[in-house]
Amino acid sequence: MTQLKNQSLEVASASSRMDGLLELRRQLAVSIDLCVNARDKATLAARYLDVVAAIADEESKFVPTGVTGLDQLKVRREQRARERGRRSG
Repeated sequence: MTQLKNQSLEVASASSRMDGLLELRRQLAVSIDLCVNARDKATLAARYLDVVAAIADEESKFVPTGVTGLDQLKVRREQRARERGRRSG
């Protein structure tokens, strides 16, 4: 069983950093649930929080700050208008 878990983490990590982090978070959550030793549980919980923070950092790279969907639409329309102007002129 451990071999399968490691293999799935290895496969997820090979896909992308985010996939690896998400799989690691899942595995840590399972380990925390199954853990009976308080010291081990605390260590796993700390690592879980580190992984959650890393996931949040990765997600923030994909979300532009301060830019709304409407702003993005306006930029695309302006780009298209400029392209049309170049073609016709």
